[in-house]
Amino acid sequence: MEDLRPRRSRLGLAGWLMLALSPIIAWVMVEPGQAGVTPDMPAWMVPWWAMILGWAVLDAVAGVAAWDVWRQRGFRHARVPLGLFLVVQLTLNPLWPWLFFGQLRLPGTVVIILLTILSLVLSLMFGVYRRMAGGLMLIHSAGAAYTASVAVGVLVLN
Repeated sequence: MEDLRPRRSRLGLAGWLMLALSPIIAWVMVEPGQAGVTPDMPAWMVPWWAMILGWAVLDAVAGVAAWDVWRQRGFRHARVPLGLFLVVQLTLNPLWPWLFFGQLRLPGTVVIILLTILSLVLSLMFGVYRRMAGGLMLIHSAGAAYTASVAVGVLVLN
């Protein structure tokens, strides 16, 4: 009898990656200055295209981390961290660029700071199940922290 676990694992990886990458749609739909005012950016801000590409990589890394926990433990045994991941990826992650670049900078900054904190919490939670998954979420946390620093810089400059 054929072992279906590798196929299930590949399909699962594809599913977690699609979920994790879905917030990129929010990035593509917004850009600095879309409301007619281009904000002053801090010196450490990368070009817009690099920010979108960077977040695509960060979200893919987070998707692999979630897949790794799901693959090893299943949703039933890792319900809390995987559920939190879904909330973060599907609500906060697409919400902050939409708020921030839609001229609601303070609420957008609060959301990216919250996203950074929750990403760190997820790193710890995933690390309990799989050390590699926790490490991958640390990469996501570092990217979110960088983006939060850019958001705070924009608030200070404008």
